[in-house]
Amino acid sequence: MTTGAEPSTPYVGQSLRRREDLKFLTGNGRYVDDIKVPGMLHLAILRSPHAHALIIRIDLAAASTAAGVRLALAGAELAGKTGSIMPNWILPGTQVPDRPLMAVDRVRFVGECVALVVAETREAAYDALERIEVTYDALPAVTDEAVAIGVGAPQLHDNVPNNITTYFKIGGGDYAAAARQADQLMCLRLVNNRLIPTCLETRSIVAEPSVDGRLTIYLPSQVPHMHRRWIAETVGIPEHLLRVVAPDIGGGFGAKMHLYPEELLCAYLARDLKCPVKWWESRSESHQATSHGRAHTELIEVAFRNDGRILGMKVETLGNVGAYLSNMASGGPTVNTVSYGTGTYRIENFEAISKVIVTNSVPVDAYRGYGGQRAHTLRSGRSRPLLAI
Repeated sequence: MTTGAEPSTPYVGQSLRRREDLKFLTGNGRYVDDIKVPGMLHLAILRSPHAHALIIRIDLAAASTAAGVRLALAGAELAGKTGSIMPNWILPGTQVPDRPLMAVDRVRFVGECVALVVAETREAAYDALERIEVTYDALPAVTDEAVAIGVGAPQLHDNVPNNITTYFKIGGGDYAAAARQADQLMCLRLVNNRLIPTCLETRSIVAEPSVDGRLTIYLPSQVPHMHRRWIAETVGIPEHLLRVVAPDIGGGFGAKMHLYPEELLCAYLARDLKCPVKWWESRSESHQATSHGRAHTELIEVAFRNDGRILGMKVETLGNVGAYLSNMASGGPTVNTVSYGTGTYRIENFEAISKVIVTNSVPVDAYRGYGGQRAHTLRSGRSRPLLAI
C-alpha cells in the first residue's frame, strides 16, 4: 500500500551512459608518455639477459662518451645513495631479501636492472646502451616453485634459507581425525600458471624537479598517495616536497599499484642532474620489468563421505613470488589465499600451510583480486587462468 507518489529510481535497471568515453574516443586522453617538459632527459635501462649470474665487470666508457649522453651508471655506483625496495605488506616472521634499485654483484632474473644511460633523446639513450659491455658468470637458475625448495636447488639469497621467505599456517578442528572417519580421500595438484599483465598503456614516468627543492612525478599509478610515501622513503625526499600526479591510466589491473625501480631511479636522477627525467617502457620490456601474476601450486587433500559430505580439507600452497618480494607478495599466497580456502562451505576441519618461495623469475604481485583465484580453486577443484577484461 502506498500513500503518495512512488520514489523515483531512474538508475535501477537502466543502461547508463558512460561519461568518460568521449575524451578517449576522440583522442583527448592524457597519458604520461604525452607529457613533454622543457629540458627533459631520457632514461634507458640495461637489463640482465641471465636468470642468475654474477656480475664480473661493467664497462661504461664507450656509453659515457656517446653523442647526447649525460650520464651512464652501474648499480655499484648507486649503492648507498638510496634505500632498497621494500615490500609494503610483510607478514610476521618473513625473511625479506634485499633488493637494490639496480643489481650490484648478482642478477636474479631476466630483466633485472644492471646499468642505465641518461641522454638528451630516447634514441640516443638506447643507442648508448648497446655500447655497455657486461661480463657475467652464469649460475644455475630455478624457476619452478616446487623445485626451488628441493634438495640441491640454487639458493637466491643468503638470508632466505631453502628459498622460503614466509611460512603461514591456519586452520581449525582436527583434520587427522576427519581423515580417519572419511569413506574416501581425494588428492589434487592444482596449478595456477604465471601470467603477464599486459595493459594497453605500458608504464611511463616523468620526474620534474624545481628550483625550490620540490619534485613532481607523473606516474600511471593506481595508488598515487602510497607511491608518494614509498618514493619519499626510499629516495630520501621529505614527503611534503614530493608531488605525484596520476593522469589517465591505460589499464592497471593491480600491476600499477606497486613500487618499481624505474620510478625511484627517475626521482633520484632528476634531483641529482637537476633536470626532468623521463622513462618509457616498451612492450617487450614490460614483460620483463612489470610484475607478473598468479604462479601458484596447490596440493589439496579432501576427506569426505560417500554421501558427498566434506569432513575436512588439508592444503599446502607453494607461492612463487619471483626473485624478490614485491609490494604485497608475502600476503598473496598466505592471507589472501589459504585464509579463504573453505569459502562459504561448512568444512569443520581445515588445515593449511602456505610457503612463499623465491625463484629466478620476474617478481609476482597483485593482479585481478590477489589470492582470490587460488582460494577459489581450493574449493572448486579446478584451475584455469581468468580472463581480465
